Amino acid sequence: MKAIRVSANIIPYLTNRSHSSQLMVRQAADKVHPGKIVGPSINQFDFGFLQAFVNYTVAHDVVPDILDWHELQPDSVSSTSRHHTTMRRWLSAHALHA
Repeated sequence: MKAIRVSANIIPYLTNRSHSSQLMVRQAADKVHPGKIVGPSINQFDFGFLQAFVNYTVAHDVVPDILDWHELQPDSVSSTSRHHTTMRRWLSAHALHA
């Protein structure tokens, strides 16, 4: 199983919340330039969405190299660490965290 790094506030790469769009972009990117794929780059931490996103990418063998979201809310300074910990624990429980 591929390991995923967790990051917030990294350069956005995949911004559409549609999983099928993510799949098409990942497949196209791998053909053109096999590099690092970062996604989904959503505008806030959404645990349910991130779980669904990772599950979809694992099922379709298009797992991003780095899982990304933005922390733009007023409480971002205090919540970013908690969000990272939440995702790392979930990914580790599913053997996906580096």
